[in-house]
Amino acid sequence: MAELMVVVALGVLLLFAMQQAVTTQRRYWAAQGGASARHEAVRIAMAVLTGALREASLARGDVVILAPSRIRARMPLGLAQVCGTDLTGGRLGLVRAEGRWAALAGDSILVPRAGGWTAEAVTALSGPTVQVPCVPVGGTVASLGRPALDAMTGAAARPFRSVVFELALDAGAPWLFRVDGAQRDAVAGPLDATAGFTAWYENAAGAVVATPASAARVVVRVVTAPASGTPAGSRRDTVTLSFGGRNR
Repeated sequence: MAELMVVVALGVLLLFAMQQAVTTQRRYWAAQGGASARHEAVRIAMAVLTGALREASLARGDVVILAPSRIRARMPLGLAQVCGTDLTGGRLGLVRAEGRWAALAGDSILVPRAGGWTAEAVTALSGPTVQVPCVPVGGTVASLGRPALDAMTGAAARPFRSVVFELALDAGAPWLFRVDGAQRDAVAGPLDATAGFTAWYENAAGAVVATPASAARVVVRVVTAPASGTPAGSRRDTVTLSFGGRNR
């Protein structure tokens, strides 16, 4: 009987040790999975935000902070040269167009005018038309939302697409969203509920300023949420990106 009791006790100890080992392994792999998810969220956020903001010009209003966790970015799509307008100025002739002009429809174009650059809404794009005789075969005519008779011939026009990046809930968890018109896509997450996505302006000295007119750069920060089921204060990943703009 004594020997049997010893065997049972050793078996219990062995099972307890095995259970502890399995629990430790589970915790390790859960931590690794959580770290991988955080790294992936940060990587995706960096790639998307960099693509949208790296050529933004604060001076031209390409980035506007609508709220601490919501910004509007005007992304350049290409370039073209203005060759002239129709008699009313409502149609703009464009030649030597480069870039993704097809994505412009329904958004805007920066037009060089006598008083400076202005953002004009584009209602339609078409090929050459007799109303704008300067446009050869292969050129583009942009119908504008208002006349631009003083558009500067020979100057470069820049098409762009406006999108909004914001922190919003997806299935109860905060995510970085990209909003393009009626299209709304979750980009990266889950993020921290309060500081998951924030943006601010800085001047050349690094001080926070209130308006883009006095800013040298826009700074955005993404903070991931801890893995599900982990205790408060668990690790978060943070990335801070600064964009000064190519054409300040």
